[in-house]
Amino acid sequence: NTFLGAFNWLRLLNTSASATVATVTLNQGTSGVQTQSVSIPARGRLDFELANSGLFTIASETYGPVSVSATAPVAAEVLRVKPTSTMALDFVNNVPLN
Repeated sequence: NTFLGAFNWLRLLNTSASATVATVTLNQGTSGVQTQSVSIPARGRLDFELANSGLFTIASETYGPVSVSATAPVAAEVLRVKPTSTMALDFVNNVPLN
């Protein structure tokens, strides 16, 4: 969801003792489905902003579900970050992925 100037950070946590590859799928409905693979180190974390990371092409004022699959157990959530006009934090809301 890119409405109201919000940023959407995807946080991936690898809980295994081995590095893993996660496949991130972003569905924007009529704008199409995009898929990217990312590496997560053993017992490591990877955070990136969905619209501005260079991994996905996301139109402004759009929304759609994100899904993650991996070769090892990975916890995932989207952090919705809304800055104020002075770039202070207005709110941060985490949204677990199903």
